[in-house]
Amino acid sequence: MIYLLHGPDTYQSRRKLCEIIAAYQSRAGADFSLHRLDAEEDDLSSLKNLTQVSSLFGGKKLIVCERAVSCGREFPVVRTAAERAAGAEDILLVLWEEALTGDGLVRLRDIRNFADQTQEFKFLAPAKVRQWI
Repeated sequence: MIYLLHGPDTYQSRRKLCEIIAAYQSRAGADFSLHRLDAEEDDLSSLKNLTQVSSLFGGKKLIVCERAVSCGREFPVVRTAAERAAGAEDILLVLWEEALTGDGLVRLRDIRNFADQTQEFKFLAPAKVRQWI
């Protein structure tokens, strides 16, 4: 399963990311393993290994990959990982992005085909901000 969280409102998207992690952790129990990668800081070659089909007795994996779509040089690895995670029942891949422009939007449309759930976080209108406060 793949979640795609993106948009300029990083506060709301980070909050949603924390909710997903907490919910998955409570459901998975002792079999829970969390792997967190940031495309700007980490080498995403480990993402390929993480999305390999696991053994029969392996636990569930939650893989959070930040800024994977905006980082163009690593995108082929991310796309391959998304293809693998789309069909896997024991892998939850969460792709988190900030605001995208240009080539990032094209890559976002490409990766959106694999996502089970997509959520865009736009800035709130002033009336909604007052209501939220």
